[in-house]
Amino acid sequence: MADVFHTMGMESLSASEDEYLSDMPTPTPQRKQQTVPPRQSEPPLATKADLTGMVTDLKVFFTAELAGLKTELSTLTGRMRATEDAVQDLRVQQDATTKKTLELTTSCSQLNARVGQLEDMAQQRNVKVRGIPDTVTADELPFLIKRLLQTALPPKQAKGLTLDSLFRIPGCPNNASARDVIMSFKSRSDKDGFLRAVRSQTPYVFEDLTLHFYQDLSRQTLQWRATLKETTTQLRAADIPYKWGYPRTLIATQDGQNHKLTAPEEAPRFLQALGIRPVAGAKRNTTHRWDVANITPFTPSESTAPAGSSTMHPSGS
Repeated sequence: MADVFHTMGMESLSASEDEYLSDMPTPTPQRKQQTVPPRQSEPPLATKADLTGMVTDLKVFFTAELAGLKTELSTLTGRMRATEDAVQDLRVQQDATTKKTLELTTSCSQLNARVGQLEDMAQQRNVKVRGIPDTVTADELPFLIKRLLQTALPPKQAKGLTLDSLFRIPGCPNNASARDVIMSFKSRSDKDGFLRAVRSQTPYVFEDLTLHFYQDLSRQTLQWRATLKETTTQLRAADIPYKWGYPRTLIATQDGQNHKLTAPEEAPRFLQALGIRPVAGAKRNTTHRWDVANITPFTPSESTAPAGSSTMHPSGS
């Protein structure tokens, strides 16, 4: 009996547990929840008063900025006008300075030419001798020149002919051992007669010396003549005789008619008048305008040059 109750009790307990367990909810798998950010609230719309205030602030800002720009522009305009006025004043001063410089340059050229002419006048009785070596001492030089005069001139002309001065000059153009010698005659006629005699033989050989004789001209005149080198070269190529007038005249003779050139810039016209075409590549004669251009044919009866002019086709300076 006890076993029966015990069995019935166990059965009833089991039935109760089953009911209890059947009443409990069945667990379900948990889902991972996504975090959703909270929704932000949108800003409130600007009102008409807000917009009016913003426009007013912008107007004030830009008005102040424009006022500053106007002030800066006004300052820059003033400075620019002052600079333009200063530049204009400088231009006026520069023009005046340029004009004055040109006047001074012209005056200096004229004075330089005048000094050269005065030197030429002071030296017009001189003859420059090149080729006497320095081994001939100052004591021997007068005797050598005396023998030269007696050899070159006829006895009647050489008799009683004396020189005002005789000396060497510094500088040696061609030979470092032979400085040029200056012979100063008492008159231009004596000098011209001597030059005609010695230039009949060029170069002149005397006592084993080869001598060359030149006019004693100023540096300005020598530079002036050097600018006509191309012209004289073309004259020689065309076999047209020429000579230097004293001191700054080039005289060419063609068909018995003489033509003068006193301004190097007129050389093309001078050559054209002689029927010479310019040589291709020839350098243009350029120099200061010492004298007014004068290319005028004149008759042989007129005086072609003062005494002292060189002979046709002179050699050297």
